[in-house]
Amino acid sequence: MALELEELRKQLEGGVGKNRVQRRKAFDTEKTPPPKRAAASPTTASTKPSASKSKTTSPATPPPQSDSDSEEEGLTEAAKQQRLRRLCERKPSGRLNVPVEVHEAWKCGGPPRDDLMKLLEDANFKKAQFLQRVVKSKEKVSKKSARTKRGWYTVEAMRSVLKWSKSYAAGVVKFCEKPGNEKLIKRDKYNKKIKKYYVQVEEDDEDLSEEEERERQEDVQAQRNDLQGAPLNNICPPWLEAQDGSEVKFNRLGHQKPENTEDISSSDDEGKKKKKKCEQFNSGQKDCMLFDLTNHQTSSH
Repeated sequence: MALELEELRKQLEGGVGKNRVQRRKAFDTEKTPPPKRAAASPTTASTKPSASKSKTTSPATPPPQSDSDSEEEGLTEAAKQQRLRRLCERKPSGRLNVPVEVHEAWKCGGPPRDDLMKLLEDANFKKAQFLQRVVKSKEKVSKKSARTKRGWYTVEAMRSVLKWSKSYAAGVVKFCEKPGNEKLIKRDKYNKKIKKYYVQVEEDDEDLSEEEERERQEDVQAQRNDLQGAPLNNICPPWLEAQDGSEVKFNRLGHQKPENTEDISSSDDEGKKKKKKCEQFNSGQKDCMLFDLTNHQTSSH
């Protein structure tokens, strides 16, 4: 019995020792760092970014053109005219996408329409930029004021009064009788069989630059101020110097001005009084004013 117990104790001690050895080995393996890999691995990794760098250093291809540029280059002349027409024409509802002046210029055709096409091309066929360019060009170009006279005339009046030829009058009648121009025709008030046509008689165009127009308006305003009775101080100095060095004051003249200041001054040694006719502003009436150069006083007669 004692022998069996001794053997059992030895076995237990041996098992505990083995477990201790295994745990010690496992602890040592956790502390030791993993073995280094082969040196070839970092070199291969370093070659990858170099390859990417080589790709970036390759000559860059030209950037593709934008859709608007390619579209503009691909447009034919007819397509450009269609775009201008859709932008400037009047819609069936009567609405306009552009100012009336632009619409009228497009309707005229010829050089005005060519100018609009040039502005539209410069704006890359964009409506907002096109309108901005139209406004700028309108500021630069001289202002044009057109006064057009129109009236109702019969065919006989076109020949006799307006001195139009027979063929020209026939063309006017043909234009007024086109569908949509019914408002240009009416019956005579006293004879319903006679037709009258609303025609353009003459057109007076006046070109004035902005500077000339501004100067003209300033002149008109100045004339209005004069007619309203501008104060004398704005026209001539409040006093004038006579030949003898004395001052001639016009304090009581109001809106009257002497015709000639030389006649007012006097070189008479006796200091006699002289009379001078004066012209009154805005009325044309003339008064006789007496200037006393000795006492610097003025009396009215």
